Amino acid sequence: MVDQDDMNRRVLLSLFCGMKFEGDVLAQLTEEDWASIKKMAVTHRLFPMVYWNQKDNPDIPKEFIELACSSYKKNAMRSLTLQRELLFINDLFNKAGIKFIPLKGGYLAWFAYPQPALRVNRDIDILVPKESIEAAYNLLTENGFVKYMPNLVEDMAQDEMHLPPLVSPLTKILIELHYYIFPQNDDINYENGMEVMGSYERVIEKEINNKKFSFLSPEDNLLHVILHTVYQHHLNNGPIILYDVAFLIKTHSINWQLFWNLAQKGKWELGCLLILSMVSNYFPDIEIEISEEISSRRASQEVLGEVEMLFLTPPNGIEYTRFYKQLVTSQGGFELFKNIVGIIFPKRKYLAKWFNDDIASSPLVWILLKYWYNLLVNKFPQYLLVNFGKEKRKDYARIKCFVDNK
Repeated sequence: MVDQDDMNRRVLLSLFCGMKFEGDVLAQLTEEDWASIKKMAVTHRLFPMVYWNQKDNPDIPKEFIELACSSYKKNAMRSLTLQRELLFINDLFNKAGIKFIPLKGGYLAWFAYPQPALRVNRDIDILVPKESIEAAYNLLTENGFVKYMPNLVEDMAQDEMHLPPLVSPLTKILIELHYYIFPQNDDINYENGMEVMGSYERVIEKEINNKKFSFLSPEDNLLHVILHTVYQHHLNNGPIILYDVAFLIKTHSINWQLFWNLAQKGKWELGCLLILSMVSNYFPDIEIEISEEISSRRASQEVLGEVEMLFLTPPNGIEYTRFYKQLVTSQGGFELFKNIVGIIFPKRKYLAKWFNDDIASSPLVWILLKYWYNLLVNKFPQYLLVNFGKEKRKDYARIKCFVDNK
């Protein structure tokens, strides 16, 4: 028997990707089903593209299309605000001689998607060379940008890819300065990763509103958006990745040999294969080159189906993926013990994120007590409810094993 929640997720994915429905699938959906689909669409920022693909579909409730239309128009206005912010930062950094590269949606919205309004951006991610990132951060704060979480610890950048986020004084848009963009492993890390991957050597130039910007090459861009989804967000940042990849490939000439060489440098080829296989499933007209050796390791349809479900898992469930990935993928013994200790006694930077207002003024013991209460009363029960079912646990473990080639 098909689970209705899973069915609703698949319906939303099909609406989002512009696929046709066979039979009376949409007619069978109840008002409750449409409410569930609406909630997922809002949560994962899918309405602009749903509107683009489904605005003339008579089988969709009028209220649903009207909401999608409203979201599309709002994002069109927001894209202009984002452009304004990018142009301001471009002028600011250029005058100071600071090199920078807008990442992800900061490039894709203008140079891959048919319209900027179709690519929703929560914030602006900017890559800055490590030697310049402190100067860039200080320059922004000197020009009115303020910390999103004022008490967030400064050592956040020691084991994360970006400095504490800033908020623009004019647009209130969140800005994150990154000095590193790849997952870490035995060969590639924060210290050597950008040099090993050679991304700065392949930078391209394009114009936004007659202003020159530097961007990652198409191959580095493609690799980055895939790795960001698979290895850094564990597939929990929604199906927007499908269009990010599809439009990037459709509008650019990809050097596939270079792309796969870069993926193999970091041992990320299976994660890339996973997403590219999903894109092929939904957009069979997109031309993707995969070598026979890599293609032979393609994920099964069962695993791809599990990825579909993870794409639209509620964030309040997936946020517990920090617990999820630590517990579910632990090999037992000492590793499991170490991960459980890490959950009970999190790093100070995580406490700063959750209890930002208290971190500067309250004793650590008091903050820990509040954290433990929240963990036991709110987070852990919901984590168990959303993510710890036997099948869900096996799903995540199967995907993790495939990506890690185990």
